[in-house]
Amino acid sequence: YFGGDAIFNGTLAATTVAINAGNVAGENAGAVFVGDATITNLTLTANSANANTDATAEFQSALTATTVTLDDATSNGTAELTINTTNGAQTIAGTIDGGAAGEGTLAVKDDDDGAAAQAATFSGNIGATNSLRAITVGSATEAGEAVFQGTVAATNITVDGGDHSNETGLVEFQKGVTATAISLDDNTGVVTATFNATNGAVTFAGTVFGHSAGDGTLNVIDDDANAAPDAITFSGQIGSTQVGALTVGSSTQGGSAVFTSTDGVSVDTVTVTGGDHSSEDSAVEF
Repeated sequence: YFGGDAIFNGTLAATTVAINAGNVAGENAGAVFVGDATITNLTLTANSANANTDATAEFQSALTATTVTLDDATSNGTAELTINTTNGAQTIAGTIDGGAAGEGTLAVKDDDDGAAAQAATFSGNIGATNSLRAITVGSATEAGEAVFQGTVAATNITVDGGDHSNETGLVEFQKGVTATAISLDDNTGVVTATFNATNGAVTFAGTVFGHSAGDGTLNVIDDDANAAPDAITFSGQIGSTQVGALTVGSSTQGGSAVFTSTDGVSVDTVTVTGGDHSSEDSAVEF
């Protein structure tokens, strides 16, 4: 699809869908998929000739793909994939990669006004071949919830609460995460970034910080029932701008967090809770 906008109201099945921006300013290409979509290869490509040409796609129901490629055209435009759970919780299958390392934006939101987001669950790896430029969950006016079951690699990850107290921003990582920084911005809602060691021990080397002092919760769990938790190790600075809360474990799950950065940890409150089985001890090490 080239140089315009299209809305697909029904279900879609295709081998290849290509959304390509034009080479003149304003020649953006966009598509909105309201029904379920099954696409073998989906490519969004900005244009290298003009920085004001973008390629965008929004999916409002389930997306099943083999590969999704987001090509910013040497960072001269924007290729952005939006997952909008306005029609209910979604599962997104397939890998999502940049056209080159550090390209492409993945946005996750639920545009139902004044309501908590329904979850978008990503079963494939994100940025494993070429990392993304950005991942955003929620916005200043909308809720968002993302669960990443595969690995994640992006330069920056931003989690936003919306402009209503119900509009939370939630993200959960269940495998390795590679990012320079994770920003937590409550706005009127509240945000939580959860690291879940359900698939084994993980090390995260990036920074985690509040957009403003006291914003956000960093949550560490291992949801494997009746088992000692594997550790999440944070080697980057936590709270260059203070994070609101650190929670490790819960009343039903163990959790283990290890912080190794010489820059220390700055959070307003720390809560460590053991689970509901004798093996589900929780621990934090600074």
